[in-house]
Amino acid sequence: MYYDRDYSKEVFKDPIGNWRTLTLFFETSRPSTKANFTPPFTLKDADHTDKDGIVYKSLRKIYIESEDPTEYSFAMKVFNSWDCWVAIKKNALIMQTINKWRDELEVRLRSKGVTTLIEDAASDKSRSKISSSKYLSEKGWMDEDKRGRPSKKKIQEEALKISRVKEEVDADIIRMGIV
Repeated sequence: MYYDRDYSKEVFKDPIGNWRTLTLFFETSRPSTKANFTPPFTLKDADHTDKDGIVYKSLRKIYIESEDPTEYSFAMKVFNSWDCWVAIKKNALIMQTINKWRDELEVRLRSKGVTTLIEDAASDKSRSKISSSKYLSEKGWMDEDKRGRPSKKKIQEEALKISRVKEEVDADIIRMGIV
């Protein structure tokens, strides 16, 4: 694995015992804070070395390579704490970046899954060759609407479409003098 440092939980807490969030990152840590605490991470896509030669590990790279959609193993490996990760995610600025990582991780995992299915479909010894082939031929990985309950946004969009159709039908009925 790319990440091999082992910090104690205390490193991720400030002097009064609160979880660090912005101070953990090169980009968001204030210069006054950096005088007493060197942030271990960067939000950049790759590791960053500053002008003083300090290397900041890319949390994005660690996150993506963890391949952990639950984020639990990632949090325990990096922060030795789920609570620290929850505190970091509560920061709106950082959460925007994390959401981009989540999207990328989902695509990465889907890509790996499809690659496995392709290998399975091509295998002569696979019992699931037919179902793998069917999934691939139907482009099952592309249909995001089949997963779980629809979002509130999707429900609102559908309700709006239905109400527009009803309004148009009502207007047509009145115009045609059927009522």
